Amino acid sequence: MVIFRKLTRYSLALVVALFLSHQAFILSGLWAPYEKGSSLKPAKIEVPSFSRWLSNAVSFDFGHSNNGQNPVAKGVLQRLGSTLLVTTLALLIALGFAFPLASISAWMEQNKWNKTGKSLGIFAFSTMAIPSFIVALLTKEWINNLPHYGTRKFIFGSLCIALPLFALWFVHIKAKLSQVFASDFVLYSRLRGVSEVKIFWETVLPNALTPLITLAAYIPVSLIEGAVIVEKIFDINGLGSYAINSFIEKDYHAVMFSVLLSGILLIVGLLLSDIAHQFFFKEIKEGENT
Repeated sequence: MVIFRKLTRYSLALVVALFLSHQAFILSGLWAPYEKGSSLKPAKIEVPSFSRWLSNAVSFDFGHSNNGQNPVAKGVLQRLGSTLLVTTLALLIALGFAFPLASISAWMEQNKWNKTGKSLGIFAFSTMAIPSFIVALLTKEWINNLPHYGTRKFIFGSLCIALPLFALWFVHIKAKLSQVFASDFVLYSRLRGVSEVKIFWETVLPNALTPLITLAAYIPVSLIEGAVIVEKIFDINGLGSYAINSFIEKDYHAVMFSVLLSGILLIVGLLLSDIAHQFFFKEIKEGENT
């Protein structure tokens, strides 16, 4: 019942976001660019009524692109593979580095290697301060002259998307781990002679990761947001470049589908986060009762 109520609220929020996007398109007609070959007549943007678009979307009819030939859904499916490849690599890189480095840094700060642990934290904050599109622009200039650019652009594009995600997860994971490391029950376990490895896996990690489940709900949207800029810079034919080209060309149906897809990803992430929260808290309560 709780999940159903949250799904209802999330869905209403998504409808509001789509309506605001629809209104933005109507307002954009006031400053539409001039058509080619004419210095007086503004370009016409055909915007259907919101209720009509929404009813068509419910029946999985997302309209056609501006040229009137290619269905929006077909265009998205053609580009889905490239985006999945880039974002999956980015996720593996970000979490693959963030989790072990944050764990090492948190453990070091609780022991005699305090300065080394803080140095890792400073490195993560530095990567968070660098915008991913700046890194992407600099990286593209560097790899343009390298062989096999088609393959390398996927790898370096994933790295650029992973950089801010790595920094975000490093900071949050380290903060939670440090908080649990400093708790009384960890100190009590150490006084009992329990090994550091056992303390980490059986005590610190389960208690530290539970609050991070909420943060995990925003991973899909964060990946798509990173792909929007990075795919455009590296000329990757994916959903990100498709979305930004749709905005530039004022392709109404493509833009609305991009907003819809982003909202659905966020809703799915939040629902999975809520379900995982209930599961983990149930496990913790059962463990406390036993």
